[in-house]
Amino acid sequence: MPDTLKSIGEAAFYGCTNLASITFPSSLTVIGEGAFESCSGLTSVDLSGCTNLTGIRKYAFYLCRGLTGELNLGECTRLTSIGDFAFEFCNGLKSITLPSSLTSIGLEAFNGCSGFTSINLSECASLTRIRDRAFRDCSSLTSITLPSSLIRISSTTFNGCSGLESITVEKDNPVFHSEGTCLIETESKTLVLGCKNSSIPSYITSIGEYAFQYCDSLTSIALPDSLTSIGGYAFYGCSGLTGITLPSSLTSIGSSAFYSCSGLTSIDFSNCTSLTSYGAFWDCKGLTSITLPESLTSIGGYAFYNCSALKSVVFPEGSTGWYVTQDETATSGTSVSVTNSSTNARNLTGKYFTYYWKRG
Repeated sequence: MPDTLKSIGEAAFYGCTNLASITFPSSLTVIGEGAFESCSGLTSVDLSGCTNLTGIRKYAFYLCRGLTGELNLGECTRLTSIGDFAFEFCNGLKSITLPSSLTSIGLEAFNGCSGFTSINLSECASLTRIRDRAFRDCSSLTSITLPSSLIRISSTTFNGCSGLESITVEKDNPVFHSEGTCLIETESKTLVLGCKNSSIPSYITSIGEYAFQYCDSLTSIALPDSLTSIGGYAFYGCSGLTGITLPSSLTSIGSSAFYSCSGLTSIDFSNCTSLTSYGAFWDCKGLTSITLPESLTSIGGYAFYNCSALKSVVFPEGSTGWYVTQDETATSGTSVSVTNSSTNARNLTGKYFTYYWKRG
């Protein structure tokens, strides 16, 4: 490429499958949208001398599965943004170095880069935002280090990083910190991201949506007495989880919080005296029994969908006033008896599995 080149336009080399390598000139300022999308034969890109590069637009290297080795952007000292899907499914890449000038990483920018083993963003002193699913399904990733400048990160940024073992936030971050191998939003005391090695601190009040999603190596987790809520999809796909003890402080469990936790065989909510609602156990095929607390007033639709082994759901003795409805906002519906545990299981997994269960 000529030394005077300033920009590469949209889809300029789209689908050039015979293109094997590129060295970019220092004059380059922008790599356009989809510029090298689907260049499946591309094995290396040299951006090390691109000291004037300010932006890599969305889809720029999307589906360049042949790229291997390190992606070194460390010398691109004017680069501020990596666009949505920019390096999505570049699963041959092994590592990445990003510059201190970078301010944002786009939606699914490195989704499916399964060759990454660690992500160290500690030198990215200007990085403030990492968008949804930016590093999703980086299945070989074992450690992440986030900078002190980061103030916005999605709950889905690291979805599917099942090998994750270490989570670190640099000191003096005003919004987040790390403790017990957890990413924590400091003010709200919410656990944003956990992993198989996480030990939840005693002050945590909420486990956020998707916090442990697809963490299939997680076998057990101790929940603190301070915990009041578990967000939707929090333990989604944690198939290795075999048991969990829920604290009495818990008031709500979000939709599909334990979806497809096939290792769970029984859940006892009887000590959860503050729990009022949940809709959480879709596709827990190993679940055989559930004991519910007196405080419970609602069960979400599909809460036990495809829980094919469930044989017993025990409501508190003398529990009355339950009805089912297909309208989440309804205040009345079809009355249902909950005195027989076997019948309850059949109703929750069969006849009324799509319904909202409420107590009047």
